Amino acid sequence: MNMLEDDQERILEDAKRHIKEQAFYLRQAIESSRLREALKHSMLMLNQLKQDKLSPKNYYMIFMQIFDEMRSLEQLVKEEYKRGRKLADLYEVVQHCDGLIPRIYILTICGSVYISTREIPAKDVLSDLMEMMKGVQHPVKGLFMRYFFLKICKDRLPDKGSEYEGEGGEFADALNLILQNLAEMNKLWIRMSGKEKAKREQNRNDLKVIIGENLVRLSQLEGCTIEVYKEYVLDKLIEIITSKDDRISQQYLMDCIIQAFPDEYHIQTLEKLL
Repeated sequence: MNMLEDDQERILEDAKRHIKEQAFYLRQAIESSRLREALKHSMLMLNQLKQDKLSPKNYYMIFMQIFDEMRSLEQLVKEEYKRGRKLADLYEVVQHCDGLIPRIYILTICGSVYISTREIPAKDVLSDLMEMMKGVQHPVKGLFMRYFFLKICKDRLPDKGSEYEGEGGEFADALNLILQNLAEMNKLWIRMSGKEKAKREQNRNDLKVIIGENLVRLSQLEGCTIEVYKEYVLDKLIEIITSKDDRISQQYLMDCIIQAFPDEYHIQTLEKLL
């Protein structure tokens, strides 16, 4: 193991130790229904995602460690709502928390629960979160934040026939939100840096699955029929792919499109794909 790998191992272990410690206090706060304490320890835990010295692969490891804990926080927020807490007030309070990255992660959790109450249109919260995420332009940090948003809010979209369609927004809102998220993640992915070409490409390869998650979710939308795909979605996807002259991105996204959507969709759009 060389010096660089030693440093990575040390930084990773230190981050994992801090996360484990804060997760312990977070679970204690959740078990005793102390929301303020739970938010405090969530913020301290999420501070580890400010790391800019970890490799993408190691960053993914601490992200997954934190992801599981944030699900517990989501459950507490749901319980607090049932006890009468106003989520509009909580969503507003969290916006004043220190640290952009921890703030947006917690807002995503609170926003998801807020949408589920149907006290606010889903499209309003989702658009608000998308706007805030523009403030994180570090490639790795931005990619994982948008991936977290996609995973947490995937069932909160105003998809065709969903409980959030109508007052919560239209299918077009859900569709364009995923397309926008894909476009932004693709830009961040292309911008990933590295001194050596081989290392840079390896780092990008390690994270390609989280980019592809957008296409998986897009293909799962009830409203994304073959007609919508032919007349709108494929054109937008091709636009995203060709907007950047990047071989890795173009090849991977085309592969994802082929894998994510049914064969029938491709048979009827062969001319565009070729």
